[in-house]
Order: sequence, then C-alpha cells, then structure tokens
Amino acid sequence: MLQSDGDYLRFSLLSSCVSAGQELNCYPVFYVRPGTTHLASPGEQLQVKCPVTFCSGSPPTVTWRKVYEYISKRVKNTDKIQTWWRSLTENSGIAVLQFTNISADDAGLYQCEMSPLLSHYISVTVTGKAAGNLVTQPPTQLIMLEHTRSFLFQHG
Repeated sequence: MLQSDGDYLRFSLLSSCVSAGQELNCYPVFYVRPGTTHLASPGEQLQVKCPVTFCSGSPPTVTWRKVYEYISKRVKNTDKIQTWWRSLTENSGIAVLQFTNISADDAGLYQCEMSPLLSHYISVTVTGKAAGNLVTQPPTQLIMLEHTRSFLFQHG
C-alpha cells in the first residue's frame, strides 16, 4: 500500500499490531525524502540514514542496495563500508550506511530495503580529485526516473 505524507512517500507493507487489546492495521514505513543527496570529498567519512517506523517489538531487517546502471545490488560490509541498526524507540529506528573512507567508486544511488519494499533513491556524490579522477552526479536517467516516480505517486 502506498500513502503520501507531505514530502515523504510511505512504502508500507500491511501487518498487524495490538493496542489496548484491539487489533489495528499497522504499516512499516521508510521516511526518506525524494531527492535526498549527500555530498562528500574523497577520504571523508559519510553516514547515510534511513529512518524507519515499524509495528512489532523487534526491528525489521533493513538492508542497503546500490544501483548499478539498471540493476541494484546489496551493499556488503567491508573495511570501508559498514551498515547497522540504531533503535530510537520501541517502534522506530534508523538503518545507517557508513563510509569510513569514501572514494569515487562509492558515488551513486542507494536505497534502503525492507523486502519487498524499497525507499526513495538516496544520491551519494563524491566531489574533488582522488587519484586524478573527478567524480560527477549519478546517472541522470535514474534521477529522472525517481522524480517521475515521485510525481506519479504524489499526483496520481
């Protein structure tokens, strides 16, 4: 089920929770704004956050994906990239993607995933020179696709 909430698009999966002895419809939700962009220079540390609310007492499994052309692949922990979950309340938390020494290869579009749901794209741009390379924005076609998708869900 898709619901619009101001600037946020809620990607939700129907589940149920119990409140005061009554069963209510409850939806896990990503809170990622369309067009979210993070800028960094080579060698810097960068944290990308994906806020989530959920229904059950245990946090959902949230993974990170990076888009390569038209395919997305799961981000794996390495010596330069770590992912983790930080609980905020009983029913909310933040999935974190941290680059400890960001490089030109890390630039691109990322999404957090609560299978089968995906958040909006999060653009990571690395600017400056590293080993003689100047990094630019992620592929324009994918950014345009995200803006079109956001427009359709907000106005359709």
